[in-house]
Amino acid sequence: MCDDQRGTLHPAAVPATGILLRVINSAPGEPRTQAFTALLHWWGRFRPQPGFEVYDDPATGPALIVDAIVRQVREAAPMLARIAGEKARQHQRAVARLMHAMDAGWVPLGVT
Repeated sequence: MCDDQRGTLHPAAVPATGILLRVINSAPGEPRTQAFTALLHWWGRFRPQPGFEVYDDPATGPALIVDAIVRQVREAAPMLARIAGEKARQHQRAVARLMHAMDAGWVPLGVT
């Protein structure tokens, strides 16, 4: 998925983003927190590994890794808004950061 030492994303980061979003959607508590943490950690800091910038999606064809990740998060916006409105509101800040990230593009968000 990613290489923390090099700050690079691998093509597997695209399907991994889908998994993280499914965890965010369906697994409250610590699993949701960890999924938000991982996604926010990558955002804008990690770049595709040179030579591996494209993910070949079996359903839609080739896509740039960063574009595919951003697209998935954009598509998840209604779910993220629902989570932000939950009674516990413990993930409100993480949702706000992802919503800002979608608008800002693939730029660093600061310390997560």
